[in-house]
Amino acid sequence: MAETLGTSGVGVSKSDTSDTDAGATEWVEDIRDTMEASDDLFSQYEQTDDLDFLKEAIALAEIAVTSINPFHPNRAILSAKLRKMWGSKFENTKDEVDLDMSWVRRQRTWPPMQRHAVASSLYGVSWRVRIVEIDPGGADLLRRYERLGNVADLNETIIEIEKALEAYHPGTPGRVDMLNIWSVMLAKRFGRLGDINDLEKAARISEEVVRKPTAGRQTHIDSLGNLGNILWQRFERIGNLEDLQKAIRHGEAVLAATPRDHPDRAAMYSNLGVMFSARFKRVGDLDDLQKAIKHTEAALAATPGNHPDRAGRYSNLGNRFSARFERIGDLDDLQKAIKHTEAALAATSGDHPNRAVICSNLGAMFSARFERIGDLDDLQKAIKHTEAALAATSGDHPNRAVICSNLGAMFSARFERIGDLDDLQKAIKHTEAALAATPRDHPNRAGIYGALGTCFESRYSRTRSAEDFNKCLHLYHEAWHCRISPPRDRIKAARRAGHLLCSAGRFHESSSILEDAIQMMPSVNLQLLKRDDQQHILSELSGLASTAASAALLAGREAYHSLKLLELGRRIIIGFAIDSRSEVSDLKADHRFEFDQYHRLRVEINSPVDTIIGTRFLLPPSEEALKNIAKAGPIVVFNSTPYRSNAIIVTTTAITSLELPDLDYKETGDWMRKLASFGGSGLKRRQDNLDMKGLLMWLWDVAVGPVLERFESSGAILSGGVDETNLKRIWWIGVGQLSTAPFHAAGDHSRRSTCNTLRRYRPKVLDIALARTMILAWGEGVVWV
Repeated sequence: MAETLGTSGVGVSKSDTSDTDAGATEWVEDIRDTMEASDDLFSQYEQTDDLDFLKEAIALAEIAVTSINPFHPNRAILSAKLRKMWGSKFENTKDEVDLDMSWVRRQRTWPPMQRHAVASSLYGVSWRVRIVEIDPGGADLLRRYERLGNVADLNETIIEIEKALEAYHPGTPGRVDMLNIWSVMLAKRFGRLGDINDLEKAARISEEVVRKPTAGRQTHIDSLGNLGNILWQRFERIGNLEDLQKAIRHGEAVLAATPRDHPDRAAMYSNLGVMFSARFKRVGDLDDLQKAIKHTEAALAATPGNHPDRAGRYSNLGNRFSARFERIGDLDDLQKAIKHTEAALAATSGDHPNRAVICSNLGAMFSARFERIGDLDDLQKAIKHTEAALAATSGDHPNRAVICSNLGAMFSARFERIGDLDDLQKAIKHTEAALAATPRDHPNRAGIYGALGTCFESRYSRTRSAEDFNKCLHLYHEAWHCRISPPRDRIKAARRAGHLLCSAGRFHESSSILEDAIQMMPSVNLQLLKRDDQQHILSELSGLASTAASAALLAGREAYHSLKLLELGRRIIIGFAIDSRSEVSDLKADHRFEFDQYHRLRVEINSPVDTIIGTRFLLPPSEEALKNIAKAGPIVVFNSTPYRSNAIIVTTTAITSLELPDLDYKETGDWMRKLASFGGSGLKRRQDNLDMKGLLMWLWDVAVGPVLERFESSGAILSGGVDETNLKRIWWIGVGQLSTAPFHAAGDHSRRSTCNTLRRYRPKVLDIALARTMILAWGEGVVWV
């Protein structure tokens, strides 16, 4: 933007004119003319991006600055203009000579009145331009930091800005700009050093700016965008989803209020892409990832080919496609991710501070392709790029933890592929370094504990060392107790700990931690997800209740307790499906009257619950209630896990467990996958029929037959019933991977065979009548709506 000198520009004050001769006046006018010509040329450069205009503007500005007295009060303004031009040239050419020239022309003395005079005319200009104008010393330091990565330059930038703020008392034009710049710099320092105090201070400053009336609409828009970016950073550090929700709302508001031809629009698209990507990672809604890709593509399209931010936007887009590959599995997405990230790396100089991040991302993508295709060369490339990223990352950088964690996972993968124990040692070393570099209150800590535990578990499987066993068990427990980490990470760690304890025969401990994990399942937030996304998350939780039920039996718990865990897990899953009520925090903040009305009605509706349903509302039915249900026929529940397979049998007199040693977990999985593949025509149908006969006979041999033998040995079949139980009807239920198994049809259905049961499907009306009978027998434990 061209700037002309007003009353505070180069000229002679009234106190000087009386002693100034004609020659001096002519000299001052020459300088003013020279600088105005320089301003015009610089304006043409900004409009055309023609470097020749910029070079001529710099040449004239150099003449003007060197011609004026070093102690003249207006020299600082001319120096600021010249530094801005050298800085613009550096941003265009990336030639460090230009950066050095900007540094040489740095003018540390900037009188408060001159700061005020320049700042008052800068509304509507982006913060990168405003810092050049308001605090040129800080701008030079910032450029050096962004190019060279020296944190001392960033610290001095903040000091310069804090000094500059002394000239801006509350209500002074330009104060909002300075506060925004201050918060941006504090957030940058947090990004470099990871000190949460910097981020909290930046958030307080930005929130104060947004709350107060400002001198211009554009300034408010800039302030809102700045606050959104800071809230996103705080979400990344602390993990409070509300921060991210606010950040997205602010980012969308800023984008909607910004003209399509505004030069900062590309950055706004980019920021929104980052935020939607973060929400996808946290919540799992695929729609968020699609929005992230759309915004990042828009950011790249709006970024000129020679713009310094283009490499970063290539990198961001690569990350988005990589995330979609991980979710959907389309290899084309991964190929796009690698292509964009390689383009980002090619556009980034070897000593640029951002190169480490790009190398790390590219390494992760090659690692993902190795896992998909199995080409060891991809894994070698992944390790090479990630090692380069680690070498270029300082020991105190917040990104170091992620890079170390990724590198540990890659060496672990190579160990699994090649079997070299040295790779496993490297995996442990790097993952331990990642853990050491992660603050104790960081949400990622549970995931890193879990990854390190997996490494030690792999080593234990080779060495059978008690020390390795205890180490990995300790790490899984530490992950489980990371209360600030996402529930999904904690549940994964609990499952690993439960498996390890069970394999060591410590069944009581295994049962305890697995039951605790079931209790945590409702904490997994699925309310914001679509049905497909919910199913994806629930697939990660599948089998937990089945595993806990098996562990409970191994621990000597009663069969009813095992069945209760299965029922609890089922109810939690059903609860996920039916609980679609959205968050009400926004309603409370934005529409208080409607919220109060909603809250009053909710209390009124829920108040009779305790009086009309009793204490077991939404809890598994009591043992006596289950026995009462069995009057309509025994209930047989089949469960198969890697630990054991069993049938839980409910009659009117007892709830018992029957171990089924021939119901092998792996074989069960094979049969259920084959069952899921049935369907087709011609030869496929004939083969499916043969396979179905095999499946039904297998189910009879390993599951249904042993249960009927149990009934026969108890005299139930011969006598026609066990007490009041009606054995003409048996209710067969499969859980976990057996949920689709056709137990009712099990057996050999060839002529003269007696190895089968009589199958009958009840008409719908009778089913409803029976269900009503069951509800009455169940008592007050269930409410049907």
